[in-house]
Amino acid sequence: MSILKVLFPKNFNKKYQEFYDMLSAILDEKEPPIFGNPIIEKQNEKDTQAVINEKPHTLVKNNTGYFKFYKEGENIKIGGAGTRPFKFLQCLCNPNFGIEKTTEAVFDSIKIKKDLTDNILAGFPSPQKTTKIISIIELSCIKELQKIKELKRIKYNFNNQKTKVWLSLED
Repeated sequence: MSILKVLFPKNFNKKYQEFYDMLSAILDEKEPPIFGNPIIEKQNEKDTQAVINEKPHTLVKNNTGYFKFYKEGENIKIGGAGTRPFKFLQCLCNPNFGIEKTTEAVFDSIKIKKDLTDNILAGFPSPQKTTKIISIIELSCIKELQKIKELKRIKYNFNNQKTKVWLSLED
């Protein structure tokens, strides 16, 4: 029979206590000490919310979807909260404006009931499904949003293979 012998370093108890204190602080929702560094201060929620609201974002009031370029900007009416154009903007503005997302992920967020019964869209991935998804995004979302003159600053971007889509602002 073999015996396993575990040797701990001399300062093990001290390191263990520091680690235990850090975990306890996290569980108590306090700022944990960082070993060898000063405590990093967090931004409070108000500051974080202000930063988020300075970016283009969407909002819903009375089941109507709106877009705003910045917090104090005007509400630009997009349409119903369940419409494809609004869901498209909402998808590409969350979590942050300008982040690229796959066309599949965007389509999943803009689906409507009739898409569930479409044989091509409900099937396995195929070139026909990809083509249909891209045409829905271009025709049902982008073309409709381009008709809203207040949104002329928004540029709708695809990569070369049209597998990713993102929004940007024109200067």
